Amino acid sequence: MIIMRIKRITIYLLLIALFVCCVYFLWYRSTEAPIFSDNRQTITPSELIKNEEHSISDKLVPVDGTVGSGMDSNSLSKVIQKSVKDAKVISINGEVNMGVTSHHLPTASPLIGEFFRTLEENAGNRKVFVVLSPDHYEKCQGVISVTSRSYSTPFGELKNNTAISDALVRAGAVVDNTCFTDEHGITVLANYIKYLYPDAEIVPIVISMKANDQEEKFLVDFLNGYKDNIFILGSIDFNHYNSLAEANASDVKAAAVISSMESKNITREMVDSPGSMRVVMDVAKQWGRKPSILRKANSYEFVGLPENTTSYMNVIFIGK
Repeated sequence: MIIMRIKRITIYLLLIALFVCCVYFLWYRSTEAPIFSDNRQTITPSELIKNEEHSISDKLVPVDGTVGSGMDSNSLSKVIQKSVKDAKVISINGEVNMGVTSHHLPTASPLIGEFFRTLEENAGNRKVFVVLSPDHYEKCQGVISVTSRSYSTPFGELKNNTAISDALVRAGAVVDNTCFTDEHGITVLANYIKYLYPDAEIVPIVISMKANDQEEKFLVDFLNGYKDNIFILGSIDFNHYNSLAEANASDVKAAAVISSMESKNITREMVDSPGSMRVVMDVAKQWGRKPSILRKANSYEFVGLPENTTSYMNVIFIGK
């Protein structure tokens, strides 16, 4: 009789332990940051959005450009200025009207500075930057979303080119003026654009991981109509959260795909925004541009940690 009671008690305790483990697992999953986020904590919006109807024509508070950098305005400006000042100059034989660089700040600031220094030294349109970013937190209302908001940076306000933003919405993209508040895929590069090109404008576009071939083609066709009038900038980081060896192996595959311009072979393992990468490559094809990988790097080079790394590439697409 005693043995039976002990068995029952043991079973009850095991069931209770299993219940507690299930509750903890569900709680942990609900607080875990989305995959591919550089910052494992969701950033709290630092301002109130003045409209609730998401109208493209409403007057909106500019997005805070420091969001996602982990720095105040003064520190951010110093990091950006130093990364550009210290960057190696790379001369290109031909026009550069599209490219890809990182948004991992401050870690990858030397790489980002080198990318923008290269743009500064070479010919191409720098009046309007169309920035394609992942939807890191999958918060936007559409698979392809655009905002009419401008960006507040330490160097002044980077204006939104609302003519193109409006046209994209009329063509079928979703306007969402809230989800861009904490999207560092846009904010990080907005600061560099304003610093180096004070009169430039931005068209911020976020592409969801859920975007399909047809939706990506819609954006390719739209951007193709602005040839010679825009610079297309892919805000893309490469392999995430793996060891240095695993990241390097993935980067070899990614580099081969980019060099071959076979955009359909871009995968989620390779980049944090496959849709953005495919759109950049497909527009490059239509514009007759050829890829050039300027530099490959890994967070290990900057912080010395060989595990849980992020890898990066500076890529430009060259034409005559």
